Amino acid sequence: MELYEVAAEGGDARARHSLAAFYFEGLVCPRDVPRAVALWRSAADAGIVNAMRQLAFVYLEGRGVAKNERLAFHYTARAAKLDDPGAKRNLAKMLHDGVGCDPDPVASMALVGRLAENWDGTCLDMTCSWFDRYVEASARMEAERLNRRDPGMYGADRPVPEWGDNPPMDGVDDDDDDDEGFSVDKPWTPPTE
Repeated sequence: MELYEVAAEGGDARARHSLAAFYFEGLVCPRDVPRAVALWRSAADAGIVNAMRQLAFVYLEGRGVAKNERLAFHYTARAAKLDDPGAKRNLAKMLHDGVGCDPDPVASMALVGRLAENWDGTCLDMTCSWFDRYVEASARMEAERLNRRDPGMYGADRPVPEWGDNPPMDGVDDDDDDDEGFSVDKPWTPPTE
């Protein structure tokens, strides 16, 4: 720990980040959260992404400091600007849910989309999850719109269809015995020419 102290006092930002972890957790020294936070801030100001992410976590969870979602957002955004993929994912979630900021689902989806384009697995999963929610909400809104136009289409006796169900179409053959369409139970194969 002495070497970290000397390096931190000499201006080594990575040493300040490492030393902060020692003080925050009370490893090989007494726990000193204010000193740890000050060291992380100094390291973050020097551009150490891990220090920014640690400060964001500490403020978001209120671990040893007063919970402050705005500061958590601030440090997450700074780390994301330095191209840290984990910080970008966290920033997308914060923007989507309005944690430390006003909700901005458009900016959130744009960020997730850019990460998904780079095959970020977590963002691909988030994109699929959000797309499913979007489709579900769109189906509900469309059903409400149609119900206003034709109150008998969806009502107490005809609920809004679940995802995957076809809307009721009176007079149309809706038995599934001759359908060759998509099924989640069998793999899709492209049509042959």
